[in-house]
Amino acid sequence: MAQNSEKAIKKTTNKIIKTADDSGTKSLDDHKIPKQQNYVNETHVSDFLKALAYDPTSEHISAWTDALPAVRQSTSKKSKKRLIQEEAAKPNGLSYSLLQYPLMFIIGTIILIELMAYISLRQIVRIWENVFSWLLQKVVEHLKIYRKGETEEDAMKMMDVLYVCLKQNFAGIENVQLYSHTYLGTKVLIEEYVEEVTRSIEALVKNPHIPLQEKSLAFKLYSKNYGRSAFCLSGGAGFGYYHLGVIRALLDRGLLPSIITGTSAGSLMGAIVCTRSNEELDEILNPQLAERIRICSESWSTMLLRFFNKGALFDPQRWCREAMWFCNGSLTFKEAYEKTGRIFNVSVIPYDPHSPPKLLNYMTAPDCVIWSAVLASAAIPGILPPVVLMQKKPRSEHLIPYNYGHKFKDGSLRTDIPTLALNTQFNVNYTIVSQVNPHVHLFFYANQGSPGRPVTHRQGTGWRGGFLASTIEQLLKLDLTKWMKVIRHLKLLPTIHDQDWSSVFLQKFDGNVTILPKTGLADWFYTIADPDQSRLKKLMNIGQLRTWPTVSMISNRMRIETAIELCRKTLRKHEGQMSDAGSEDESTFLNRRSSMQDGERRQFMAQFNDTEALNKGDVQGVVGGEIGEKEWLDHSVLEDSEEE
Repeated sequence: MAQNSEKAIKKTTNKIIKTADDSGTKSLDDHKIPKQQNYVNETHVSDFLKALAYDPTSEHISAWTDALPAVRQSTSKKSKKRLIQEEAAKPNGLSYSLLQYPLMFIIGTIILIELMAYISLRQIVRIWENVFSWLLQKVVEHLKIYRKGETEEDAMKMMDVLYVCLKQNFAGIENVQLYSHTYLGTKVLIEEYVEEVTRSIEALVKNPHIPLQEKSLAFKLYSKNYGRSAFCLSGGAGFGYYHLGVIRALLDRGLLPSIITGTSAGSLMGAIVCTRSNEELDEILNPQLAERIRICSESWSTMLLRFFNKGALFDPQRWCREAMWFCNGSLTFKEAYEKTGRIFNVSVIPYDPHSPPKLLNYMTAPDCVIWSAVLASAAIPGILPPVVLMQKKPRSEHLIPYNYGHKFKDGSLRTDIPTLALNTQFNVNYTIVSQVNPHVHLFFYANQGSPGRPVTHRQGTGWRGGFLASTIEQLLKLDLTKWMKVIRHLKLLPTIHDQDWSSVFLQKFDGNVTILPKTGLADWFYTIADPDQSRLKKLMNIGQLRTWPTVSMISNRMRIETAIELCRKTLRKHEGQMSDAGSEDESTFLNRRSSMQDGERRQFMAQFNDTEALNKGDVQGVVGGEIGEKEWLDHSVLEDSEEE
């Protein structure tokens, strides 16, 4: 986006930050990191090293995949066994052997040409946007002149310019386009709608005429239908420190979801959040945190020597010690959930290429130590070797290998954003994604604007770079995706470090809200480097700045979701330890609801905010009568004023 758009965002952001400061919000410089504490448990480090060096013998049983039965491992040499596995996995056939590399060369050439055309088009669009930003700046200058003018002609000209520049748009409450026409917020009607819904939820839980049992079941259905939100932190190596600014912005506004998932670098940032309380986070989430970051402090000569000797730049033992501080010691997923109430999820994939990805959390791996999951999720081939997950041994200070000692590696190679697993396990249907992967930033192109970043011409309703440029951009991107899928399905791309890299570009990287940092060419030089205090401050400020335009969209979602969950907790508190005997299950409850007469059903639907009835315009009981949306809002405002 053009520089003037960024200036407008910064101007609005400064106002918000100033307001937040007045209400007690601290700036990044106001925080002081607490006194350093030794989180390293040498016993756990020793157990981890034993697990890494352990070579399973024939008397042990291991599962090569989740689907195949346990088989006895062969006692043949590793190199011979590995060669047999590679030959079995490789497709056979004379035509495949002859055409694999020629096809790979032809398709690779096509991809390279289209990629260069795509990059050139994006640069043309950028120049196009700069031209319109300059024109917009001239319009603003004329507005200032006309506003300061004293003649009638100046006033008429100012009114004409405002008539062209200002325009409201209508869409669904969770539609990104609804928030893409202004630099902050959305329609006033949506704000009033969210306010009225939250008031209705609170009124329903306090209503003395509805039995407690029906309230509990109703809010259970509300929660199921509305779903839950999750905060997803992508991988991205040194770009992952942008996550800290996003976390800081959401935490200060009270908008951080309780379900958090992290992959690779995102798992390290997520571990900081999910192993500490809000008070602890308020102390450490500041630029002084750079003093604790020593993951990449070794010299390049040492790392390159290790790479040639062991095939990886970093030592898992050293990372194990460093990760213990980020994970608040050797906490397990279950212990972290009991301490903070946050559900931490880490995406990993087994070393065996045929096994499915795993999402580790307090339900799937309750006793697994978080720092071992973080190391596994960061184990990119060539960067860190695959590691063994560790779990706490009952009634002992020692750790034991998890899942029979099988090794795991970076989950971002296949599932950077595990939306399907989150939906299956936690009913998550709304994801807030902090996406910092540098190789996918290029392909995020909001051709009609994004939240807080509207198109700078045609009053925010046009296409970035014009309709023709947006059309070409879509065609090139879809064609690139097509050829990448051809390479994957025909298995033309050779495996590197026993890993199929085709999914790195073909998986889903975005969410309902996607927060992208503004990166530059210089950031690539810090991909494998620890940030100093000044750089970390810059990264956190950029992360906060890129989060503020999406705050309104996230807030409208989280307000309703939080209201439902708080009311459910209130009802459970009043309900106590009720016996299941004589209680009405969901099927009986819904059958009784469907068998009601029309008049009774209308009132019953009003209590549960029936979507079908609202679509038909039947809002009896919800808003006080069969009235339209505008009349409903006006009526509610009148009632509030009369009560005052």
